[in-house]
Amino acid sequence: MEFFDEFRTAEAYCLHLMHSHAYKEAAGLVPAGRVLDLGCNNGYGSYELSRHGHRVVGVDVSAEALDDARRRFNADNLEYRQVSGQDLPFEADSFDLITSFQVIEHIVEMEPYLREIRRVLKPGGLAVFTTPNARIRLDPGMQPWNRFHVQEFTPEHLKETVTPFFADVTIRGLYASEELYATEFNRCQRALKQARETQRAAPTAAQPVHEPIRDAIAAAVKAVLPARAVEYIRTRRDGAPARNGSAEGTLASADKERLARGSIFYREDGLDKALDLMAVCRR
Repeated sequence: MEFFDEFRTAEAYCLHLMHSHAYKEAAGLVPAGRVLDLGCNNGYGSYELSRHGHRVVGVDVSAEALDDARRRFNADNLEYRQVSGQDLPFEADSFDLITSFQVIEHIVEMEPYLREIRRVLKPGGLAVFTTPNARIRLDPGMQPWNRFHVQEFTPEHLKETVTPFFADVTIRGLYASEELYATEFNRCQRALKQARETQRAAPTAAQPVHEPIRDAIAAAVKAVLPARAVEYIRTRRDGAPARNGSAEGTLASADKERLARGSIFYREDGLDKALDLMAVCRR
């Protein structure tokens, strides 16, 4: 769950800003209507959707998350239900918009999950998915280092996965201003480095290891970020302390305010370098 009073690091807060922005983006994709937030966590995104005039049903398998949602995020046009995503208790053609954010990477049985989403989506309605971008997180063939993820998606794999269920699919990539981008990019790079080291220590673990080329890390983002951002990433990657020091300790109010002022946006090009992916799917 995302606990809004417990952001201890810049990395945790940046992730929250990224995830919250996805809901703001999705809220404007359709006129006010009926929305299903599938995998609503503790309701922060469902509430954001309701603030844009939508009638929202937030569903999750976790009773704990839903209890937290009901305590924190209430509105007259918002309700919560404990529901499995593979058997939705709604009539066909029920929703104008369905959001399922940071969920698809956890799904074991993909076909019933996507089939049910399509069934309850109105003709012409939109289903929107977000998921981490495997391009900046994993080597080819590597299993996810996040132990809760069944699989992670490249832009091509995400489109191939959802296209059979929808008439039209557009993949977008999430970008951010330099400090926000660098904070998340470097978090992923550190986790990737640790995953490589783990594989070297256990060579029988069946996953291929691809040795990184250090200069390629900065080169991968030069095309889309200013030189200052590339240098910021290089410095953080090579082990210098963070400017605000918050990766190791409590996130200061001034750091939080500065990060919140940063820009976050989606674009349809440069997907390999995106921090996150969004699939916008029309039935």
